Amino acid sequence: MYNFCEFAERPLPALTVDPLPHLLASPGEGEPLVCLDEIWYRIQAAPAYADLPGAVQGCWLRRGAAERLAAVSALLPDGYSLLVYDAWRPVAVQQALYDQYRKQLRKEHPRMSGRQLDTLCREFVALPRADPINPAPHATGGAVDLTLCYQNTPLEMGSRFDDFSPLARTDALEAGPDCAARRHRRMLFWAMCSAGFVNYPGEWWHFSYGDRLWATVQQRQPLYSHCAGAGIR
Repeated sequence: MYNFCEFAERPLPALTVDPLPHLLASPGEGEPLVCLDEIWYRIQAAPAYADLPGAVQGCWLRRGAAERLAAVSALLPDGYSLLVYDAWRPVAVQQALYDQYRKQLRKEHPRMSGRQLDTLCREFVALPRADPINPAPHATGGAVDLTLCYQNTPLEMGSRFDDFSPLARTDALEAGPDCAARRHRRMLFWAMCSAGFVNYPGEWWHFSYGDRLWATVQQRQPLYSHCAGAGIR
C-alpha cells in the first residue's frame, strides 16, 4: 500500500517544460485502447468533453497505460479513488478544444498576432494533428487527465481541472505555506510516478505513459504514436 502520509510530505522534484524532440514510435497499430470506466477498480470516469463534436462514450487508454493506472487504483488506501476527466481523444475533439481556447485567447489578447496566439494556446492545448512523429499527447492514448478522490469526492487541488493559469502548474503551491491542496498534489504526483507515469509540469492533472513526454523523461523511444481508435464509438 502506498504511504500517502509520506507522499504528502515529499517535495516535488524540479519540473520543467522543455521542447520535445521528434521521436517516432514503432509503426503499426500497437496496443488496443481499453475503456477505463467499465473494468478498473476504484476508477471513476467523468468525461469532461463528452459534448464536443467527435467525442466517444467513456474514457479510453492504451492497454499498457491502463494497466498501470489500475495498479495505482488497486493500491490506494481505503476510501480513496481516481477520477478520470479525459484520456484518448479523437482528432475532432482536439480540434474543437484548440479552436475553443484560441477563440477565448483572441478575446483576452486582441492585439496579439496569430502566431503569438498559437504559441500561447499550445501551452495548454496541443495542436490537433494525426502526425506519427509529433502527435497530440491525448491522441496517442497514453495521456490521462485525472484527480484524486476521497469517499468519491474530488480532493482540493488548489485549482480546478482545466484552469489554464499559472496555478495549474504542478509545483505552483510548492513555495507557499503548507496546505491541503499542496499535499494532495504531491500524493497524486508520487502515486502516479510510482506506477511509471510522468507528469506534464504545466498541469497538475496530466500524466503520460508511452507518449513523447514520457519518452523524453525516460530517455527512450515512445511506445505510442497517433491512435485512430478504430471501432470505438
